[in-house]
This record gives sequence, structure tokens and C-alpha cells, in this order.
Amino acid sequence: MIDRKRRAEDMHYRVLRQIAIVDALADDGVRRTKLLRILEVFNRQLGTLSEQAGWRVVALGDNLGATYGGRPYPLLSVSEQYRVRVLFQVAMAQLDGSVLAIIDAADVLDNPGRNGLFGLLAGLDMPVIVGMTLSKVDQAPDLTTAEMGQTWWVEAGIAAPLSAVRKAAA
Repeated sequence: MIDRKRRAEDMHYRVLRQIAIVDALADDGVRRTKLLRILEVFNRQLGTLSEQAGWRVVALGDNLGATYGGRPYPLLSVSEQYRVRVLFQVAMAQLDGSVLAIIDAADVLDNPGRNGLFGLLAGLDMPVIVGMTLSKVDQAPDLTTAEMGQTWWVEAGIAAPLSAVRKAAA
């Protein structure tokens, strides 16, 4: 009986240890607590970037659903979804120490949206290449004049500085 009691106590102790491990690994356990702390830091970074761009605040919820100004990602317009993706891309590039970011399809933004994009990029400590499809040379922003970098026009497989293309067209 004494041996049985000891075995039972040992079993009970093992079960209690397993319960503690199961609790730690549960949906609301240690992993979730850590995730929520990291999300808080990431959301602060997204908030700062949103502010730099003059866009609504982008955030990740505890269910990992993205929002823009509090609205869920699936309910956003195409340009709002683009803004969310750009802010995630820039935030991740900053976190992983990328030396360069490449952002394509900026033509989905209207002029105020593009101004916000370039306002965001002007405050970054990394070079960024932005691609967009435009039908006229006049629509391209001249980043050289704004002292924000260079603008290149690519047409028929030939890339040339925007200033040279504009001079040739004049």
C-alpha cells in the first residue's frame, strides 16, 4: 500500500507538471503573451510610419488581422490595401535591417496618396526604389528637384533620367 501510494503521488506530480506545460502552450499561454507584446511594439512602429505618411493608422490585431483606420483589410479599397502592404513592407525592412526596399505599383495611389508615400520614404534611413506605371512623362514626380533622389523614365526598354526625357520632349 505504501508503494502504491508513492506511485500514485508520483503520477499525480507528473500530471500536474504536464498540466502546467499544456497551460503554457495553450492559446492564451506564453506564446500568446509573447505575441501580444511583440504586436504592441510592431503596432507602435506601424503607427509612427502611418503618421509619417499622413495616412490612417495601420495595425495588426491580436488575431493578426490588419486594419487601416480601424477598418478590416478585406473591406478596404485597393489603394487603402496598398497603403497597408507598403507600411508592413517598410516596417519589416526596418526590423530585418534591409539595405534597400523596392515598392512597386505606386500608380494605384492618387496624388495625395503618392505625396504620403514619398513623405514616408523621405523619413527613412534606407534607399527605396519606387515603381509606377504612368502614361505621360509630365505625371512623373521629379525627385531630383525635390532633393529626394532621382526619377528615371523607362520606355521601350530604355531607362533615362527624367530631366533628360523632359528636355528631349521640349
